[in-house]
Amino acid sequence: MTRFKRYLPIPYLIVAMAALGHIVTHLVRAESWGLAWVGALLATAPLVTFMSSLVLVQRARTFRNQYLMLGVALLGTVTAFIGFESPATWYALFLGFIPTFGYVFWYSVLDRSSSMALEVGA
Repeated sequence: MTRFKRYLPIPYLIVAMAALGHIVTHLVRAESWGLAWVGALLATAPLVTFMSSLVLVQRARTFRNQYLMLGVALLGTVTAFIGFESPATWYALFLGFIPTFGYVFWYSVLDRSSSMALEVGA
């Protein structure tokens, strides 16, 4: 399953950025903002922004657990379900909360074994 990790970020970013474009376009053009669309924006923006910054800044760092990002994605998903409207609610769930949960608890976990050759501070 670890070998699968390398193939996830780019396809996810392509699909999520297209969805973000749809969300923002809807929010700009709509006469009134639906709660589901605001929730979808809240849910999908954190992970897309973080992963895009990794690509643009080429920063190879991550945090052990990114609970703030997960909390915002959860808040956005709950908000989207309160104002249920398709496809915004599905964007929030399938491109927001589920991928963020997967990133925090599966993708960003560095499952490396300890090495006798490496020492702390060396």
